[in-house]
Amino acid sequence: MPDFAGSRSPILIETEITAVTVYPDRASVTRQGQAEVTQQHTVLELSPLPGVLQAESIQAHIIGGTASCVLQKPCLELLPPSSQHRQDEKAISDRVRQAEGTFRNCKDVLSALGHQKTFLEALSEQTALSFAQGLSQQSMTLENVAQFLAFFEQSYQQNTAVIASKERLKQEFDSQLQQARQHLQQFQDQASTSPYRMLLPLEIHQEGSLQIRVVYDVTQAQWHPAYDVRLDSDQQSLQIDRIASIQQNTGEDWSEVDITVSTAVPDKSVTVANPRLLQIPPPIEEPEEEPRGRTRIKSRSPVLDETYRMLGAVPGSEIPMDAEETAPEIAVLRPVNPAISFEAIAPATIPSNNQLHRVLLNHLQVDSQITYVALSQRCRALYLSAEFTNSEQSPLLPGTLHLFRAGAYVGEQTIDHISPGKSFQINLGLDERIPIERELVMRETQSGELSRHSRAYRLTLYNPFSYPINVMVLEQVPISRTKAIRIRLTKAEPRVSLTEVNQCRWALQLAAQATQHIYYEYVIEHPNSIAIADLNED
Repeated sequence: MPDFAGSRSPILIETEITAVTVYPDRASVTRQGQAEVTQQHTVLELSPLPGVLQAESIQAHIIGGTASCVLQKPCLELLPPSSQHRQDEKAISDRVRQAEGTFRNCKDVLSALGHQKTFLEALSEQTALSFAQGLSQQSMTLENVAQFLAFFEQSYQQNTAVIASKERLKQEFDSQLQQARQHLQQFQDQASTSPYRMLLPLEIHQEGSLQIRVVYDVTQAQWHPAYDVRLDSDQQSLQIDRIASIQQNTGEDWSEVDITVSTAVPDKSVTVANPRLLQIPPPIEEPEEEPRGRTRIKSRSPVLDETYRMLGAVPGSEIPMDAEETAPEIAVLRPVNPAISFEAIAPATIPSNNQLHRVLLNHLQVDSQITYVALSQRCRALYLSAEFTNSEQSPLLPGTLHLFRAGAYVGEQTIDHISPGKSFQINLGLDERIPIERELVMRETQSGELSRHSRAYRLTLYNPFSYPINVMVLEQVPISRTKAIRIRLTKAEPRVSLTEVNQCRWALQLAAQATQHIYYEYVIEHPNSIAIADLNED
């Protein structure tokens, strides 16, 4: 490397951030600038650069210009604190000392007032005996006593009021002191990561202009996936906006730069990573055997994954337990840490304030199957469910779905990794515009060798829209966990059969502005020796 000791002072050039790639725990920043070079040995200076810059990540490139040169190894140096920095630190320290003095003076005043109050209380005890003796000896009159007591009460009340006022001031001064100390601590923490300057030595063979590009990594930056899911008012189209939630506190603002986000973990080392790109999950232990007379029931309805568990107990019924996961018959291979990148559709601005900033990556327009789910035992309105398939070449990464319906925000939902081609269901909350009525139309009890309890219900749905809708109606019939109690569905219109978890499920298409009636009845039979509580209540 040539000796630059005799070269002129470094030439400070202006650069701007043009692109940033954000990783899960850092960011790669690209800066570009231009300079005119005339001396054979020239050193270019880029400053200030953030104190969280990773020195081993620096890359420098000559990307254009009329000059001919050879770039030497860059050098990174800490910048000394500026006079303005020292003045700012002194001003903050002075404010802390002033706040400490004010707080201390307030405490001293409160201490003196406390001694004064103690003196008044002790004086009241001593004078009470003196007044009694003076009255008995007729050396004092009642008027003298009353005047003194009035003066004493006024003094005591004034003392108490001043103490209360000073206590409030003390709390306020304490808050100001804590804020000043916190400000000083933040300032000192920022000073501990002093900014850098980068020196780029050049050996110039032909003078002219140069275009410089510098790339470096910084910590204090991260991102995570999020999605805005929007269902149009016509209930036909589902749009998913892929969002990157980015926050950074690197010390430099990213203003109108090209943003890329990546799940990769950048490493300058060429060491081969762990070769186990696929992992086999451990086997799931078999559950302990259930006591006799009890049966574990598994739900096979994906529509009910979120909503059916909210159902309250129907009279005489037992709500089925949550579905149990079963061990796979064959091992499932799962990819580990896939490296995926997404580019923002437009330049973005992300200030260095450690706040979350949402950057739009792309729009996904997907076909969806819209279904209304009726759970009349729980609610008199219908739940809206949308099932879609990821038709993109890239997966949907784990993140939060922010749900919108007809322009209104209706809640959020988290998702796991959704591979290309995989389907997923979204619950979009209640749609109060579609009512459902549930009416108990028959309740009978017959006694004999066996007790028979009959129940019948009629459901009424109405579609207020100008287009047909798909509706899944789910009704829970009581479940018996003993062979002594039998439960049968005796009639259903439209026809339907009980599932293994004693559910009635009607998949209907309700025409525009049409009304649909559903009727079903069931019977519970059991020996008279068995009592069923709350069976007479609806």
